[in-house]
Amino acid sequence: MLLRRPVSGRPQHATSPSLPMPSKVLTTDGLPALLSAVGQIFGEAQLNAANHRKNVLLLRKIAAKTAELTSPRRKGGPDKRVGELAFAEAFEACLARVLPVKKGVAVADRLVKFVAKFVAALLEKRASSLLAELVAQPS
Repeated sequence: MLLRRPVSGRPQHATSPSLPMPSKVLTTDGLPALLSAVGQIFGEAQLNAANHRKNVLLLRKIAAKTAELTSPRRKGGPDKRVGELAFAEAFEACLARVLPVKKGVAVADRLVKFVAKFVAALLEKRASSLLAELVAQPS
């Protein structure tokens, strides 16, 4: 039983060309390709557990790239994290297809293990960056 990846039907919102673009704001043109890669990675991860480490690294790279994508707010507030929110929605959509499946189905069990490895990798990365910040702080 193969689980299908969701089709992203989110509309793209273009920013106004008359507004100056801040230097840290990236274009969201590549966002649909990155989000479709999330579904492809989930598709690969459900086939066998041998490639989970590779897919965890790929998914972390996609999460990092999408986290950089922002869109300026109209009233001068902080930028909207468009890419990070879109990644979270795509990830949740893929995960939502797995959760209702009963325990014991090999495909679903592999995907749950993959998600656990991905979350553990994110937590490990965050913990190491926090530790590096603590060590670098002057006492």
